[in-house]
Amino acid sequence: MTEKPFAPNVLILTDRLQLIIDQLTEYLKEKTNIHVLDVVNDSEGVLRVSRENHIDFLIIAGFLRNEKTYEVLYELDKIQSNYLEVHWAMIDSLILDHGQTYHIRARFDRRLPMEEFVGFLEKAYRDVLLSADTKYTRPPIRDWRAGWDAILAPPKKKETLRQRVSNWLNS
Repeated sequence: MTEKPFAPNVLILTDRLQLIIDQLTEYLKEKTNIHVLDVVNDSEGVLRVSRENHIDFLIIAGFLRNEKTYEVLYELDKIQSNYLEVHWAMIDSLILDHGQTYHIRARFDRRLPMEEFVGFLEKAYRDVLLSADTKYTRPPIRDWRAGWDAILAPPKKKETLRQRVSNWLNS
C-alpha cells in the first residue's frame, strides 16, 4: 500500500501580522504541496471556508486580538471531524495560556525557518491526522492543562530551540 502524499488543505486565521502571513502563504504555495485555502480574520471566515472545504490544518497566526475568535474551534469541531489546529506564533506565556484555555493541540515558534514549519506540519499530518481513528473531542474551555507541543517552553538560545524541533522531527 502506498502512503498518502503530503498535500494538506490549510486555512490560516489571523487578525494581524499581514506581511508575515503574506510571506508564509507565498512560501507554502510556491515551495510545497500545501494548499492554502484562504486567509481569514474572524470566526465567520473560518466557518464559511470549513463548510465548503475539508481542512487538514487550521493555522492560527500569532495571538488573536479578539480572544473570542478562539472559540471558533468548538464550532469547527462540529463541521470538521479530522483537522489539527496549530498556533504559529512567538511562543510565550500568552500563547501557552491560550493553548491551555482553548485546547490548541499544536504550537510552533514562527521565528524558526519555514522549512522546519513545513517539516513539523508533515510529521503532524502523518502522526496525528493519518493515524486518527476517532474524532477528537475538545474539552470545555478553561478546564484542561496540557497540550500537544513541539516545544514546551522556548529556551533562551535559538540553537537549542532548533535542536529540540530537529530532534522531534527526526523521532
